[in-house]
Amino acid sequence: MDIALVTGGSGSFGTLLVDKLSRHFEVVNIDVSASAGLKLDVTNEADIDTILQKYPRVKVLVNAAAVIKYNPIERISAAEWDAIFSVNVKGTFLMIKHLLPRLKESRGVIVNVSSITGRMPMVNALTYCTSKAAMDMITRVCSREFRPHGITVFGISPAMMIDTENTQKKLGSLSRLKRLSVEDLLEQEKETYPYVRGESVAGLLAYILSDEKIYRDLNGQIVNMGGY
Repeated sequence: MDIALVTGGSGSFGTLLVDKLSRHFEVVNIDVSASAGLKLDVTNEADIDTILQKYPRVKVLVNAAAVIKYNPIERISAAEWDAIFSVNVKGTFLMIKHLLPRLKESRGVIVNVSSITGRMPMVNALTYCTSKAAMDMITRVCSREFRPHGITVFGISPAMMIDTENTQKKLGSLSRLKRLSVEDLLEQEKETYPYVRGESVAGLLAYILSDEKIYRDLNGQIVNMGGY
């Protein structure tokens, strides 16, 4: 089976994604807190180099590692900004840069897991929104730059994934604040904050990657899911 590397594979969405992809690939979970898979920091170039030593041939790279924190603009520190950009943007860039020789050899595919917030602003999430917009541009530039090498690059941009840990925490806080059940809150906010199930996003991505004819046609595209 071809090897698929998934960053952030220990998170709520990452776990779903690893499970779905494992039906089609030999999946390697890459996470700073991984108990199973490869424990490394995607922001550390020395760590990333270990991948090249362990896996001489890679077909798929999925950049799903992400950090999110909610704060009004006046409370966003420079350290918080740097921490989020370090993982969401720098980590994506470094993984692509270091895996590029392997992906050229395999004529592989890169998937960047973005967010609807890259094009749809979310209050109290400036840093996250901006980082995901940057990730979308990484996808578009790399799709053109790598095309002569037979590498496909596309992104998937889901709405708020209601079955992930971070979203459940946010919904819980908002429901208590507004004195609404989570169900009533989602109904009230669906126009402002569209949502989708992470399991559905993982399933769609696994389906796309299981068929080379499908994903080759998506080069340079950002696949929106659950948004407008």
